[in-house]
Amino acid sequence: MSKVEMAKENGALQNGTSPKTSLHVIDQRTGKHYDLPISHNAVNASEFQQIKAPENHEYYADQNEQGVRIFDPGFSNTAVSTSNVTYVNGPKGFMQYRGYPIGDIVGRKSFLDTAYLLIWGDWPTANQLRDFETKLINVPLPYQSVFNVIRSFPPDGSCMGMIIAGLSALQSTQMPLIPAHAAKNLYLGNSELVDQEIVNFLGSYVIVVAIVYCHHTGRDFTMPRSDLSYIENFFLMTGHVDSTTKLPNPKYVDNFERLWILIANHEMTCSTAALLQTASSLPDVFSCMISALSALYGPLHGGAIEVAYKNIKEVGTVENAQAKIDRVKAGKERLYGYGHRLYKVKDPRSVFIREIADQLQEEIAEDPLLKVAFEIDRIASEDEYFTSRKLSLNADLYAAFAYKAM
Repeated sequence: MSKVEMAKENGALQNGTSPKTSLHVIDQRTGKHYDLPISHNAVNASEFQQIKAPENHEYYADQNEQGVRIFDPGFSNTAVSTSNVTYVNGPKGFMQYRGYPIGDIVGRKSFLDTAYLLIWGDWPTANQLRDFETKLINVPLPYQSVFNVIRSFPPDGSCMGMIIAGLSALQSTQMPLIPAHAAKNLYLGNSELVDQEIVNFLGSYVIVVAIVYCHHTGRDFTMPRSDLSYIENFFLMTGHVDSTTKLPNPKYVDNFERLWILIANHEMTCSTAALLQTASSLPDVFSCMISALSALYGPLHGGAIEVAYKNIKEVGTVENAQAKIDRVKAGKERLYGYGHRLYKVKDPRSVFIREIADQLQEEIAEDPLLKVAFEIDRIASEDEYFTSRKLSLNADLYAAFAYKAM
């Protein structure tokens, strides 16, 4: 009997699957053969359910009779969705938004251009962009109850905790938009309402973050203005304006445009997975984003930036930087903010963020903490221990340095 005939006898070749586009599996437990279709270099996990074996009476939890399961902690080799939003090639060190190389976007398009592209799939026309920004700027200020919730926290408390609490308080002022409260599906199949709530969240989020920042730093919150841009209003609300013009520094606004573009999306991150997992139960947009922010705050995700800052603060001075590197190499400590799970070469975003940092040398020179950080980076970038392991400063941490300098 030929292999093809044997495969047919065992029910393997289904729907005319070609051997060239399938994975041929021999289950040594049963001797059966299977051909699992390969599409875009992936096999649908449900295909493995057909690979069954007799029930294991010594360990029923294996559920052999239910089919083979895929075990992949951390999604290290599992695709959970198809997407045309962002493509990152870690080994080669490049990334694209909707098929456009990041280098063709930074400095040429605005953050809102890029946000529109990521959300709706196309570059906006001039009218669409103007309408998008107008809607964002016209999102109303939260009720006083939201301010009160944020200000009930100790000023030196967790900023992310304050943001999440502020968003939760804001969500509770919009009860008709919560499916569980409305007792019906609101968003599935209703793209118009989804689009409305995306804009509502984006407009509200910067306001909540600004309120939190002002509470944390002891500043007065400034009302946004309809004649300023989305990012200009963020500067205005947080009190970062020129003492003479009372307007944001154009250089800083331009830098924020670039930074926000660079960190706008990064494929299936932990926070993105958390958002999608939450969205699968069909709640409101605010609930989904709160899940994403909670995941983001962990020390193995966005929270690593805060940990890195504390580590750098503990180093104290530029003179102590080498000793820190030595302890890391000896396995006694960890250097947060270095290395990336995806990139085996330089993070393509870091080139642009370094350019921004170079424009802020005067501001960086005035900050002792930033001088320590860049000295650690200088030593590590020249050390064989780090270079041989292809470890370099995270783009996210570079961005945090740039933020602090401004």
